[in-house]
Amino acid sequence: SIAIDYCVKEVCPDETSTTLSIFNLQPTLPLIANINGQDYNITDSVDITINVGDTNQLIVSNQRGCSITPDVTINTAPMFNLDIMSTGIPGDSLMLEYNFDGIVDDATWSATQGALCSNCLSINVDTTMADTYTISIIDEIGCTYEASFMVGSMIMDTMMVDTMMVDTMMIDTMMVDTMPMDTMVINPPVITTQSVFYMGNIFSPSSSNFFLQTADPDIDTYDMTIYNRWGNKVFDRTNLTPNEAASGWDGTSNNNQDVQSGVYIYKVVLNKLNGSTEIGSGDVLYIN
Repeated sequence: SIAIDYCVKEVCPDETSTTLSIFNLQPTLPLIANINGQDYNITDSVDITINVGDTNQLIVSNQRGCSITPDVTINTAPMFNLDIMSTGIPGDSLMLEYNFDGIVDDATWSATQGALCSNCLSINVDTTMADTYTISIIDEIGCTYEASFMVGSMIMDTMMVDTMMVDTMMIDTMMVDTMPMDTMVINPPVITTQSVFYMGNIFSPSSSNFFLQTADPDIDTYDMTIYNRWGNKVFDRTNLTPNEAASGWDGTSNNNQDVQSGVYIYKVVLNKLNGSTEIGSGDVLYIN
């Protein structure tokens, strides 16, 4: 009789081939393994590359004509999600933190100049310098995942908001840090895009929601995420319609609870008609 041990390496979601290993031959006589019409002589052990999608019928025989036909099954590893969340203060720095829903064996942050940090959950980056930051994850079975975040140099010139604009925002009677609204200095959105859009930097749900305004016809929809000052996500929505206040943030969290008054960080992803995306971020004062 013939007895063997064998295993098939689980394939990663992006792989098209894997390895069939045959070992522990019983009895310890030369054997022939035939898979997909190809013969392999085995005297101790052997590793055979097989392709996903092939029949992969295995026949192991000896010189006496005895044979066995073990079942060869290729299992595909589950696909996990990897993304990068950014929080921080515009014009200063951003904290980039990855979120991976699998088991991490190794994680490496890198930028244009090379590796930055190994097995770090998050990194702080200088937003005044344009660069692309990448997190590379190797999971418990050796599959590799990557995600990147592009940081552009931030536009931090100030602009004045006159009484007419404040009236349009319907918050002209509010006071912020004892500074009259008609002389308040605000920072425009942090822009890593070529698109022009406007996000107010103060709002109250009793007057209007917080939403993206633009005259750019190439912006189809936008995604918006709101974080509190500790970097916790309080609100996120996708495929919002530009210039539509009703679809914006109304000052409630994802579980429909009113948030506290204060400064919040927003991130918007512009979904363009040509299929590309662009990113912008900034801060907004919410007054309940």
